[in-house]
Parts: sequence; C-alpha cells; structure tokens
Amino acid sequence: MRLLMFYGYAGRANTYIIGPKEGGNAILIDPGRFEVPLLNMIENNNYYIESIILTHGHGSHSKGVSTTLKVYNSSIYAAVGKVDNYRTIMVSDKEKLKISGFDVEFFEIPGHSTDSLVFKIGNLLFTGDIFTSGYLGNPINAYAHNNMQREIQERLLTMDGEIIVLPGHGPPSTIQAEREINENLYIPADVTT
Repeated sequence: MRLLMFYGYAGRANTYIIGPKEGGNAILIDPGRFEVPLLNMIENNNYYIESIILTHGHGSHSKGVSTTLKVYNSSIYAAVGKVDNYRTIMVSDKEKLKISGFDVEFFEIPGHSTDSLVFKIGNLLFTGDIFTSGYLGNPINAYAHNNMQREIQERLLTMDGEIIVLPGHGPPSTIQAEREINENLYIPADVTT
C-alpha cells in the first residue's frame, strides 16, 4: 500500500490517495478540488481512481468530486445518499468494506457535521475535520462538542498508539501523540484512592 498526500490551497485541505505500490486502482479521499497537480500525482503513479471516500460533505472536502467524475468512473462512499447531486454508496458506523482492494472500517463520529465519518485503512486513520494534530474539530454546537469529544475518547483514542492520524487539515499525527498533546481530548487520570 502507498499513501500520497496532496495539499489543496483552496480550502487549505488535505486530499489523500491510497493505492498499491505498483499502480492500479486507487482510492481518492476528500477531493476538495481536483487540480492539475493532483491529476499529475495520480497519473505519474499509474493510478486509476476507482473509488472516492468522503469524510463529510463540506466543500473543502468534496468540491472536487464532479471534476474527478469527469476523468474517472469512480464510486463514491459517504455517510449520506447524495453529495453534490451524485449518488453515493452509503456507509454506516462499524461497517467494514473492501474498497479498491483495501479493507476499510468506518466510524460515525458526528459533531463537526451530521455526516462526519472517520475511517481506517491498515494503520492509517482518516479523521476529516473531527480532530487534527493537537486540536478538536469545530463542532456544530456545545452539545455536539461534548458528544464528539466522548466518542473520540472512547472509540479512537483507545486504538493502538502507533496508528497514524491523517486529518482533513494540518499535519499528520499518531493516536499516541493525540493522547499526550491534544488538550481537547485529554482524559484525566483516575485520582480516586
């Protein structure tokens, strides 16, 4: 498996490509914009975008879907049935699918948006805007903030510390680093005696 990362200046968002080392069918993750440098990255690595996975439908993560579909005949995976009037394959919490040859496990972690998904491929965790290196994502409201924080603490921070966190914005991290530095996700030690 090979991971490629593309930083889109419009929306300041990360787009990722997962594919086999030798080229072939690949997954495009959160195409905020489909720009010529992204197309060159795909083509220069001999990839064909068979699948698109969206962490959520905000424009900085999905505006490139329509252009991508003009170049590739891709299936779209998302938490909702349509994105920008394109039908998707709806995925739900705890669902495990084989997508473009890769095992993908999905987690619904609402809070930043109603359609927020986090998903894991191998030791890579794609978090969208749920959390990024050192920060919790912007929630819809205070209630959503508390739920999102709890879900991350209970479902994601309990994963192996070596798992690499790949956010929608900002640099990569690890689960262990987030346990140690992300003050918004801090779990106080049990001080009962």
